Amino acid sequence: MSRPLVSVVVPAYNVGTAFLRDAISSALGQTYGNLEVIVVNDASTDNTMECVGEFADPRLRVIDLPENRGLSGARNAGTEAASGSWVTFLDADDRMMPEMTERLLDMADTTGADIACCGFMRTRPRAILPESSGVRPVLTVSPEAAIADALYQTGSLNNSACGKLYRRELCLRQQWIEGWFEDLRTFYRIFLLAGRIAWTAEPLYAYTVNPASYMQRFTPGRAVVLDVTEEMVGYMEAHCPELVAAASDRALSAAFNILKLMRANDVKNPEVAARCKSIIRRYRCRSLFNRRVRAKNKLAILASYLGGLHLL
Repeated sequence: MSRPLVSVVVPAYNVGTAFLRDAISSALGQTYGNLEVIVVNDASTDNTMECVGEFADPRLRVIDLPENRGLSGARNAGTEAASGSWVTFLDADDRMMPEMTERLLDMADTTGADIACCGFMRTRPRAILPESSGVRPVLTVSPEAAIADALYQTGSLNNSACGKLYRRELCLRQQWIEGWFEDLRTFYRIFLLAGRIAWTAEPLYAYTVNPASYMQRFTPGRAVVLDVTEEMVGYMEAHCPELVAAASDRALSAAFNILKLMRANDVKNPEVAARCKSIIRRYRCRSLFNRRVRAKNKLAILASYLGGLHLL
């Protein structure tokens, strides 16, 4: 019996030909051959199209969006155009280890999971990827357990759209929500559509760390994460009460992180700072006595009780 077609969706917007070339090469170089690679050109103004044209592989096709839709919009367009029954997402400046697709599909086949997830490795731009670190154990968990792992940020599962293989129907039923922090805003909604989720710590997805990334800076748009996490708490209160504590801790983390970024970048924004402190006061007691909360958050909570908030 032939194995299913897997669609690799690569949103691309002015990422640079060197990065995009590496990303496409890593997708086409998978040990699993029955796949298609869909590059979604999100109205780039650079030579993205010329870069894609360098590849003569019939498994590669491009969708040329007439106007910029952002990362979520490009992912949704690629998913809608995909022919595969499974879909995975690759950011245009990242890479996949050669065996990633095959391993994740094997995991899904073996466990009956609707989503299969792998670990990440952090790499410098265009660094040579290491050899495979070897097969790691595969865990099968409920969607609720997977979401809790991601929200507590303990180093196991994460909320990224990438490094995961999804039954395509899930991403059609719940499309990626457009706007800032689209992964955090959407992942739990897709996870809750799954029957079960398989996960391995094996680092099969290579995430490029960019020191100049907006994630290292404070801009007014970054404060949207406060809305996103508060929205998540409300969603859990309405639909998954068992995940309210995990969502509250993620909101707490977001508030601490925004305050830290503002201080590191010497930004004064009294309104955002006051909102962060209000969120911290609202959730800190619950997280302080929650065994699953990481030590980093508990230390920050203790500092807040000792007057640390007045220093931020």
